[in-house]
Amino acid sequence: MISEVSIDRLCFKITHCPTFPEACILWFRDAGRASQFRVLGRFSSFSQKSVLNFILRYAVSPKLRVEVDRRRFMQRVQALPPNFFIDIERLSPKEKQRVFAEFFGAGSLFEYLDPPTKRRILAKRFHPDAGGDPQAMRVINEVFDCLRAAPVTGA
Repeated sequence: MISEVSIDRLCFKITHCPTFPEACILWFRDAGRASQFRVLGRFSSFSQKSVLNFILRYAVSPKLRVEVDRRRFMQRVQALPPNFFIDIERLSPKEKQRVFAEFFGAGSLFEYLDPPTKRRILAKRFHPDAGGDPQAMRVINEVFDCLRAAPVTGA
C-alpha cells in the first residue's frame, strides 16, 4: 500500500498496480454504507498531487461520485455477455431479484446511482429500438418492477 486517506466517512487506499508498475489503484469505501473497499479506478502514473486532488474532489462532490458510478456501471453493462438476460430469464422470480439487486439494489456496487438511472443505462444497450433484444428488455423491466415493489439490498 502506498497511502491511506480518510475524509469524514469516506476512506481511500492507494496501492501499486500489479500489471502496470508505474500505475496505482485507488480503492474506496464509504464507511457509512460499506464494510469493504472497492476499486474506484486506476491512475496511469502515481502522482501524489493528482491522486490527492481527485480524492478531494470526489469527497466533496456528490455529482462527481454519481458520474464515476455512472461510467463504471456503463462499462459493466457493455461487458455483459449477450446471453446474460436469457440466463436470467430462466431463474425463479426470487433468484432474479437477488441477481439484479447487484444492479438495482441499494447495496449494489454502484451505490451512488439511483435504480431508474441504472435502468436507463441498461435500456440504452438492450432496448429493441437501440438494436437490443426484446427478451432482454422484458427481463430488465420485469426485475426492475419487482425490485421497485419489494426492494432488496445486494449481498
